[in-house]
Amino acid sequence: MSSSLLVAILILDLAFGDPRGWPHPIVWIGRLIASLEELLREKIKQLRLAGVLLVLLTLLVTAAASGLLLQFAGAFGAGLAWLISLWLGWSCLALRSLHVESAAVIKELEAGDLEAARQALSMIVGRETGDLNEEEILKATLETVAENASDGVIAPLFYLLIGGPVLALLFKTVSTLDSMVGYNNEKYR
Repeated sequence: MSSSLLVAILILDLAFGDPRGWPHPIVWIGRLIASLEELLREKIKQLRLAGVLLVLLTLLVTAAASGLLLQFAGAFGAGLAWLISLWLGWSCLALRSLHVESAAVIKELEAGDLEAARQALSMIVGRETGDLNEEEILKATLETVAENASDGVIAPLFYLLIGGPVLALLFKTVSTLDSMVGYNNEKYR
């Protein structure tokens, strides 16, 4: 990946984050996971096999779709391929969104509104926030920033550097699978 493309991806993410209503490959990957999970649970009674197929099929579809899209764009010129790479790479980052969402929690705490801070926190964590005190809200915010800095910034940048948008999307696919079906509970055990 060229340094100019990587810089452009970072600039877009810092400037715009994830604009609402903008086509987002990670959202599409999430929909694919949900659809495949439902289909595989219905068709395959051996749930471990269904889980393995879910991971493999999701990775295959993501790699094939993104790779073919880039090849198709490249057939129309390097400029279009660069723009598609920019869009795909941008969709893998979440630096601005992470900052905006975590700053909203801190803003509410600074205003002394624990209920609003709990509500803002609930937008970025998967746990129950209704009974958290100020210290617990701060800890939960710090934990989610640390985890999401890895999943939403550091790792995607690493994969963009070594393998471009397709490899970064494959990482985001695994991360999305983990957040959707990677639970050690009765349903997914």
